[in-house]
Amino acid sequence: MKDRRWLNRQKAWDIAERSLNNLKNNDTPFMGEQIVETAKTRGFLSVWMTVFAEDTDMLKRFIYSFEGTCQSCFNDQFQPIPRPGGAL
Repeated sequence: MKDRRWLNRQKAWDIAERSLNNLKNNDTPFMGEQIVETAKTRGFLSVWMTVFAEDTDMLKRFIYSFEGTCQSCFNDQFQPIPRPGGAL
């Protein structure tokens, strides 16, 4: 069986980019909620965080919506806090 994680990640990236474009064309709370639901279903939090890097509202939504994500690992702009040596 081949490892297809790269393909799943690529599909998530494509959906995230289309979602960003949809949000730019229809920036409503409902659209934001739908994008978060889609992101949770597809997975790959880092993909969504990268694609939506300029939208702090969406970054916050992703961080608070993905189960198991450490909210205190992000600063007030929802960027990862550097952890020298990987210290938690």
